[in-house]
Amino acid sequence: MIARFDEQMVLRRAANSDESEFVAVYGRRRVGKTFLIRETFDYRFTFQHSGVKLGGATVQLARFRKSLQTQGYAECPELKDWFAAFDALRIVVERSGEGKKVVFLDEMPWLGRKNPDFVTAVEDFWNGWASARKDVLLIVCGSATSWMINKVIKDKGGLHNRVTCNVFLRPFALAEC
Repeated sequence: MIARFDEQMVLRRAANSDESEFVAVYGRRRVGKTFLIRETFDYRFTFQHSGVKLGGATVQLARFRKSLQTQGYAECPELKDWFAAFDALRIVVERSGEGKKVVFLDEMPWLGRKNPDFVTAVEDFWNGWASARKDVLLIVCGSATSWMINKVIKDKGGLHNRVTCNVFLRPFALAEC
């Protein structure tokens, strides 16, 4: 890992917190957001999922279900909406024997872009369940910076002031290259 020590420290601090944490990582495409998160956690997550760039609600939900099935909930039923998807995610987290349960949602703007209930379901998952625990680290990541800022970091609705820390990942400086 080159020149991302401060960002790794933020992620590790969140992982070692005595409380549940909600972390947003954002920045331009191809600056290494996903690589940073995967390397920091040694590619070990309770649950990891990445949105599909051009997928509508049906495709996104089907892919989310597939991720749930391969990561601890083999008998996951078909998901009718995002609320059912996050209810199923709760089952995966509850079944985990890990100390801090790390949930990584990559390319969150792709998940929520054509799915109006997605952000509301994230709100419900975080506000109604995960934040009441002490063992969940929810990391959301995305390249659509304005979407991440408006819908997550500076949200005026149910996610208002819920992000406990955020990381804006800048491109490498010339000296770092």
